[in-house]
Amino acid sequence: MHGALRQTYNQARRFVTHHYRQGARFLSGLDRGLGTAYKIYRSLSPALDHALGDKAQGLHSSVSTLAQNYGNVRGKVQQADSMARSLASSVHKEVRKI
Repeated sequence: MHGALRQTYNQARRFVTHHYRQGARFLSGLDRGLGTAYKIYRSLSPALDHALGDKAQGLHSSVSTLAQNYGNVRGKVQQADSMARSLASSVHKEVRKI
């Protein structure tokens, strides 16, 4: 019984770990891409001010709100990641006792 339980646990752990890492890689790439896009936007900001005139303020406000919202979501994802790692560690310790 213990062997079958351990085998099932190991299969589930490998499955979850694989997909967790894929998701983490995707989010890491997304984070880098958005960071790069924001840096490009900031460097182009003076040119946009000149080209758009008064309309640039609305664009800057929207981009600022978007960046702030992304930062909030990113923080929540990092909290969830921390909780998931802690939970996985706790489960792993309990399974070792079986």
